[in-house]
Amino acid sequence: MTPYQDRHDLGRVTEGARLHLPDIAGTRRLLRLTAVAEARSHGSAARTSESRAWITAPWADRPYASRSRRSARRTRRGGCR
Repeated sequence: MTPYQDRHDLGRVTEGARLHLPDIAGTRRLLRLTAVAEARSHGSAARTSESRAWITAPWADRPYASRSRRSARRTRRGGCR
């Protein structure tokens, strides 16, 4: 269970929050780290399939025509409600 049960709680807690973006050196470190992680993932079939499972839509293995009307509507609207 999460400590914030709805958007109102989360919004109240995050008011005034700041987003800190890395400088050029920090960005380069993050990109190097990402490249290393991608190389590890591509080197292992199990890691590759796990990574793809995280970014692949549930209906991606079926052609567009076989999707239900409801899921197609959700896709056009930009996600679930």
